[in-house]
Amino acid sequence: MMSMTQEINQNVIHDEFIRLIKAHDYSYMYSEDNDVWAKAKASMNSIGSMLGVLVGVCRIDPQELLDECLGMYTNEGDYHNLVRSEIKRFFKPYEFEDLGPEYDSAGFTEEDRIVDGQYRVICEHSFVDVNNDGLEQCRFCNEQNKD
Repeated sequence: MMSMTQEINQNVIHDEFIRLIKAHDYSYMYSEDNDVWAKAKASMNSIGSMLGVLVGVCRIDPQELLDECLGMYTNEGDYHNLVRSEIKRFFKPYEFEDLGPEYDSAGFTEEDRIVDGQYRVICEHSFVDVNNDGLEQCRFCNEQNKD
């Protein structure tokens, strides 16, 4: 459970992070001025540090924080596209896990391969029907899977 001080500090860090996101010069890469690059690099380091604290220490969900940041730049256009792209780069170290099923090299999921704790042999053709005996049978090669 968070104490009042921790909650306030988290809010202060979050607010400062959002302020930095809004104030960052996303077009610095188009400048030939070295000072602009140096200032942008310092800003990027601060944003990265605060993001690390928010995600690692304060346990803020990085996906929710990314959505909040991207939500500030919803207009279409080159500048907003650039900003959204750069914001996503800040979150790159916190790649979001794909919650979809994992497929093997043959295109099957673990759920396809294992039934009731038993490894299922799946015909490479994937034209499987259940025959009269309750066994899976390939319509193409007539092989039967026996559990």
